[in-house]
Amino acid sequence: MKLRISFKDKEASLEANVEDLIEKGMDCDPDKKSRYQIRQEEKRKNREQQHIFESDPKRKTRYQIRQEEKRKAKEQQHKHDMTYLCISLAVLFVLLIILLIMASLEA
Repeated sequence: MKLRISFKDKEASLEANVEDLIEKGMDCDPDKKSRYQIRQEEKRKNREQQHIFESDPKRKTRYQIRQEEKRKAKEQQHKHDMTYLCISLAVLFVLLIILLIMASLEA
């Protein structure tokens, strides 16, 4: 492709070899993506992943997971405390019965 400009004669001419241009066009890989296209695809994928994350109600955030773990730990501690309290009350009740039996035997 040649471009000739002559200011003296006020002429401009453009010579192009059409066959070479067509061959160059055919040599180009149509599947090759530009940087812009790659970035746009990455943005679209990120948006889709964000949408999936937001639309999945079962998925929990780190904060929710931590809160649930704390709640479970408190439940376990409460269960442990209640078991200890029940055992203590049972022992006291048995001791009270033993004392009553001893008191009735002495009388």
